[in-house]
Amino acid sequence: MHVGMPAIRRRRRRVRMAAVSVAAATATVVALVPATAADQTASPARSVFTADPPPVPQGVTKAPASTPIGVPGSKRPTVTAGILQSSFQGIGTGKVPWSDFHQAQLTDAVAAQVNVGNGNLLLTLTAFDVADPGPGGGLKFGHAYNGLNTSWKSSTGADYLVREPNSGAVYVQGPSGTIAVFERDGDDLTPAPGYRQDLEESSDGKTFTLTDRGSGRETTFTRPDDDISTAARVSRIEDNNGNATTFAYDGDLTRTMTGVSGRKLTFTHQDGRLVKVADHTGREATYDWDGPDLASFTDTAGATTRFDYDASHRLTKVTTPEGRQTTFTWDTNRVGSITRVTDEAEGTGPTTAFRWVLPQPGSPGEGVVRITDPRGEHTLKTVDSRWRTRKTENPLGHERSAEWNADNSVVTATDAMGVGGDPGNATTFGWNNRGAMTSAELPTGATTSLSAYQTISGADLPGTITTPDGEETDYDYDTKGNTLSVAVTGDDGGSREFTYQDSDTDCGGFDGQRCTAEQPHKDGESAPTTHFTYNGDGDLTTVDPPEPKGDTTYTYDALGRTKTVTDGRGQTLTYTYDDRDRVTRVEPETGAAIVYTWDDDGNRTSRTDTTGTTGYTYDDLSRETVRTLQDGSQTVLAYTPNGNLDYYRDAGGETDYTYDAANRLTDLTAPDGKTTTFDHNSNGERTKTTYPGGTVQEIDLDDSGRPQRITATSDAGTLVDLSYDYSRTEGGETVDGTKIRAKTDHVTGLDYTYSYNSAGRLSYAEEQDGSEKVAGWQYCYDPAGNVTSQGVTEGCPRGTEYTYNDASQLTAKNGEGSGWSYDEAGNETAGAPTTADTRTGEKYSAYNQLTEITHDGATYTAEYAGTSNAERVRFGDTTFRNTPLGLSAQTTSGVTTGFVREPAGTLNSMTRGGESYYYLTDALGSVVALTDESGNKVNSYDYKPRGSLRAGSSEEVPQPYHFTGTYHDPTHLYKMGVRYYDSRTGRFTQPDPSGQEVNPYLYANGDPVNNIDPTGKLFGAVALGITVATIGYAYYTNGQNGAEAATAAAIADAGVVALCEVGAAATTGPGAVAALPACMTIGAAAGMAVSNMYKQKQSYGY
Repeated sequence: MHVGMPAIRRRRRRVRMAAVSVAAATATVVALVPATAADQTASPARSVFTADPPPVPQGVTKAPASTPIGVPGSKRPTVTAGILQSSFQGIGTGKVPWSDFHQAQLTDAVAAQVNVGNGNLLLTLTAFDVADPGPGGGLKFGHAYNGLNTSWKSSTGADYLVREPNSGAVYVQGPSGTIAVFERDGDDLTPAPGYRQDLEESSDGKTFTLTDRGSGRETTFTRPDDDISTAARVSRIEDNNGNATTFAYDGDLTRTMTGVSGRKLTFTHQDGRLVKVADHTGREATYDWDGPDLASFTDTAGATTRFDYDASHRLTKVTTPEGRQTTFTWDTNRVGSITRVTDEAEGTGPTTAFRWVLPQPGSPGEGVVRITDPRGEHTLKTVDSRWRTRKTENPLGHERSAEWNADNSVVTATDAMGVGGDPGNATTFGWNNRGAMTSAELPTGATTSLSAYQTISGADLPGTITTPDGEETDYDYDTKGNTLSVAVTGDDGGSREFTYQDSDTDCGGFDGQRCTAEQPHKDGESAPTTHFTYNGDGDLTTVDPPEPKGDTTYTYDALGRTKTVTDGRGQTLTYTYDDRDRVTRVEPETGAAIVYTWDDDGNRTSRTDTTGTTGYTYDDLSRETVRTLQDGSQTVLAYTPNGNLDYYRDAGGETDYTYDAANRLTDLTAPDGKTTTFDHNSNGERTKTTYPGGTVQEIDLDDSGRPQRITATSDAGTLVDLSYDYSRTEGGETVDGTKIRAKTDHVTGLDYTYSYNSAGRLSYAEEQDGSEKVAGWQYCYDPAGNVTSQGVTEGCPRGTEYTYNDASQLTAKNGEGSGWSYDEAGNETAGAPTTADTRTGEKYSAYNQLTEITHDGATYTAEYAGTSNAERVRFGDTTFRNTPLGLSAQTTSGVTTGFVREPAGTLNSMTRGGESYYYLTDALGSVVALTDESGNKVNSYDYKPRGSLRAGSSEEVPQPYHFTGTYHDPTHLYKMGVRYYDSRTGRFTQPDPSGQEVNPYLYANGDPVNNIDPTGKLFGAVALGITVATIGYAYYTNGQNGAEAATAAAIADAGVVALCEVGAAATTGPGAVAALPACMTIGAAAGMAVSNMYKQKQSYGY
């Protein structure tokens, strides 16, 4: 996503459903605002589009010439040949769940993908995504082109079907053209390996029912006119609560697609081909055909994408509405190369080429695929006949591998750390006989388990999840699979209960939409409850949280898009959209509107708000190249042939970047001409940073990729030396966990130990000098995660006590409540963490941006660009320069401080008064020291567990970045993305805007030793490097769909689908949700394994 680029309509819809529903589960209130109105900072090399694939390589490489199409493999099984001769797409087409894909996002509606296992080109085209609370979260319709049989098929309707090309099996053709083969075993149908679906045939052979094991969603296929010799086409898709999307046909042609809300798509055909699709409001998408080839597609905004083919109907070029071109060459029916054209006259540009040596279908052999990037560097992938990646060798010769079971799930994943004949570090996964994950074990032994599975309404739902650190969560479901309760076991745990729309409970809407959600509480105790109501279309209309917070209400337009949001203060925002569902205007009742413009490919081109107009320019690959800031100054980005950031330039000068053959950053040259160098291990993880002047920071990682020692040295001596231990005691034995249990500062000689309660929150930390205690920090919690007391000795309760209201707002300290207050949207208006450190007069804009605050008698006013706190342009007398890489400079009283960053935005150094200073960090990313160009330590920082600076900290050179590398304000609050954090209380001053946190104010889920939240939206485990959220983001949308994606898919099946994704529709669509911590648990153990093997993905040639 381009920096500051609002997510497009599909992400907006997902946020509207997922964020609010998880808020229901966590009893928080989230403003149901389109994500397009929320500005986010990201790496500039990333795509602006929802799918967000890896950076597309740039440069010129000669591709192999196209060759005539032919039928590959003379020994192809007869059954496969039968499919190729029918209207079916050949086996191996579509988005095969376990295959590895090379991706390129062309527009916000068009994406190209190459299956590395078989060479199939999959081009997907999205025409409609209309909001609807039924299964799938909306009326989605598009097309897919598959190169293996050179044909276009629709994503649903007439081309989503079941057919029997022979008597031995039944084939289901999926939305992207996948073929799931269900072999007959008497009267039964054996599940297709890897799809986690069950297929049943009616006794009369006229219908088939396909059940998804992750969600319980049932898809019914019906033969027309009861003719059992014809294909059965999708007639109904029904969620686990009985809410359905239905289809009507004219013969074999789709006539209508109708959602549970009554919103509808209508299809028009000419000579048997689809020429127009219209929604119920009259928006139209049209198709122009040249025989079997789609010549052009015109979207609902009137923008046209064009397609060219060769004589064999193989796709050779895609031209976007803005004229950006992508070309393809062919090796028989496999892709030979993909070129993103930058020189239209020559037809050249960044080219990725493929060479295929594949095994015969169905054989036990293996083949090798060579992927050549635009620089001529090769990545080799070993694949089997099931299109699974078994080994990847990057351009540096580093290898990683995976072993698979018969159900196409990864059972062992081995990283690239093997030396000589010794293998790398292996992560293992357990699966049950229905393909659901049962365990994930890291190389060091930390294990997550999922047990007591129940199959309810076709969905496989775990009853208990146990983390590597011994935390256990139990789940209870109703007969439809909706989550009734989530209970964290142990003395510090709590339970949450939920109710849903059904015959006994009425909150409007449809069956399965959540009506109430309780905050965590002890059994038998009453709990504050959030209530939800819906209109007749199933749209969430009111969220009634516990008092004293006010109701949030929503209205919608005819397409189900959020039209207005009125928060608890009575402040209303109105949203306007273009015909492609992109937000074009956000307007408060009083004050100036924020206006966005977009090009026809889906890139945001401008944003105008009270700070001025920001303009965005993109290259031929839709990557941001120039940003014109509000004051007229510009930032410039250029890219290497392989798509990495080559240099970044702004008013502070130019920063240059160099990479090795595996795309790993090796050198950073700052505007002052001084160079920092970086070293990596075979997994692509950074192990050494050498700063100008000779300061060297090294990271020693354990076999699971976690830091176990961090050192920094220079001619001045040892500056930093920290070691970490993750082991814990269980049943008298030492076992591996995922939380830091001990830390030693070898420079000071101090030791630190950390204990956690049964809910995984930090309960006690102690600092020792030998056997002598130096300091201690005890935190005691209620079941919702609010700190009820804290002290300096172990045990609960302790001396300083805190009081909370039903909305989890801190209202009193030691019984004194005069220093705390909130508005009805939940924003803090006054706070008193200590008697000598108070905040008063906090004011907020209509967008809930903090605009004024008084701290210890000094008043600061603030300004922001966009609709959140994220892009702050002024605070008090300090102004900020926000760029694609992050904050690059600040000016206070005429003095400018510059910040040099890596391509992903990580801080490298600070400049002030013509001098440069370099950041040294710990495992959490907190700045522990600042060095000058001679290697002298000029600043030193020491923190309490929640991030407050301790008295031993010293700062010769003022700079604002401290705890977890986030910005420390003069108010003593940390600015973490969209929220402000008070480290004295361990809480944010505003509720979670994403609705994904169990407690709306609690920082890092109560574990600041292992978790971070730099965006203010969702905490993540820093040592693990990945969460469920990033699994879905990085591995699904970035196209890492080989071994890692199969693993991530399994994680999602076990956790996100069964526990989180199903519940994502709970308030705007039927479903169930369980605890986010459970989702994070799975991400923590299994996701960590994925991360350790596959992070730094570019190092493997992607």
